[in-house]
Amino acid sequence: MQKVSRFRGMAGEVTYRFMSPKTLFSALPILIIFAVLQPVISMIEDFTGLIATPVFFTTYAMMVGYFSLQALRRGDNSSFPAVVDNSKELLYFTGRYLALTSICVLPLALLVRVSIGRETLLDSAAGILIPLASIQKSSDNLPLTVLALVFLLMLTLCFIVATRAETLRDVLSRDAWGWLLSERRADLPIFYVALFGGMVVFFGIYLIPFALVFFIAFKMSAQAGIAVSGFFYLLVLAASPILLGRMCSAFVAGEDNLEHTTQDILALLGAEPSPGYHQHELDLDTDQSSPVGKKLSFDEMVAKTRALPIDALIAEIGKAETNLASRPHDPFTAVELAMLYRKAGDTEKALGTAAYAITQAIHDGYSELGISLFRGFAKERAELGLDAQTLDILGNSLLKQELMLDAGWCLHESAISVGDMPRAQKKLLHVASVAEKTEKYAEATALYNFYISAYPDTDLAQYAEQGKIRAEAAKD
Repeated sequence: MQKVSRFRGMAGEVTYRFMSPKTLFSALPILIIFAVLQPVISMIEDFTGLIATPVFFTTYAMMVGYFSLQALRRGDNSSFPAVVDNSKELLYFTGRYLALTSICVLPLALLVRVSIGRETLLDSAAGILIPLASIQKSSDNLPLTVLALVFLLMLTLCFIVATRAETLRDVLSRDAWGWLLSERRADLPIFYVALFGGMVVFFGIYLIPFALVFFIAFKMSAQAGIAVSGFFYLLVLAASPILLGRMCSAFVAGEDNLEHTTQDILALLGAEPSPGYHQHELDLDTDQSSPVGKKLSFDEMVAKTRALPIDALIAEIGKAETNLASRPHDPFTAVELAMLYRKAGDTEKALGTAAYAITQAIHDGYSELGISLFRGFAKERAELGLDAQTLDILGNSLLKQELMLDAGWCLHESAISVGDMPRAQKKLLHVASVAEKTEKYAEATALYNFYISAYPDTDLAQYAEQGKIRAEAAKD
């Protein structure tokens, strides 16, 4: 049975709230911003010959980012202009999005423009945006229509990835796009139905009351009627970044599966709700999920945990358990909870949560976070019970960072856990040889020693002896 994410309910709620009259007031400043930009850009274009498209595109991206970050941080549908908690986040979001579109979309746009010319491209884009007036025109040039639709699709997909990612490296990673196109692929049709359907319904709802205004304006004069109707159409278009931004944040925040209830997650971790907070705090509705705010780095979480007073520990654990119950796939929350359990002296829960956090981080593309937590639990690593696949990925990541002893342990244990002894031996010798080649002779010697003591009667024991002699000689 296909898993159903919480996003499917959140998409309906976001669309419903978008229909509020408040949206028109939020769209008005956006329309004013673009209206102010128009003559300024036209003036620059006249003097420099540069087209205005990049400026408008960047401004639009910032608008989408504003509403996306507001929804993620505060879990609400903030109006515009509200105070941005951290303007740097918005700049980083815009930079990530522009870099991503430059790589994924700009080459396609340039190819289309060179192939068919600017005027034809604009006419075709207008034909797609106004299908009732140009169905025949679009059908006459079907390849171009398909290409334009792919272009629009990629633009919105880039918004989702930029919303979820935190760094430029993240937006360009295979993990981010694998998450979107594989793990969350089933939610994409819902995303587009809610996005485009929401805009159509929004237009239809407010067209009815505005029709009376159109009628009165046209009775006054044709110019007044055209001005009022044009204002309405532009106002509806100005509302599009509001819905797009909120929908992207809902897509990211709603990835949890509905089948994973609060009790299921806590049971999986071997955790029970801590005394000091009430069970009803865990009964979260779809629109009450905790917002995904700015995540702390591992070092920041360690410092925060160390500075936490003992008398506040129970309350902090309860808060972290609640957050993890509402976002079970968030490795940052799980890492924080593991460290809190450890400070509280609950070893069993600390190990269970740490293993869950490491696995989640490694498989979701947050390898640095997973590595940091794994090394933090180095003394208890054998008790973590990590699966073979996680150990293998973790070992290879550690090897790239030249953390040879940790990498050797992980890769060796990965093969041991599935009963593949020959592979375990080869992995151990491979890491030892890499350590030797990278001039980490102390680590190489330790790995060769471990092999010799663990597998003294194997065919490769002599190879390990020779490697040990080379490493010791080079170390001296």
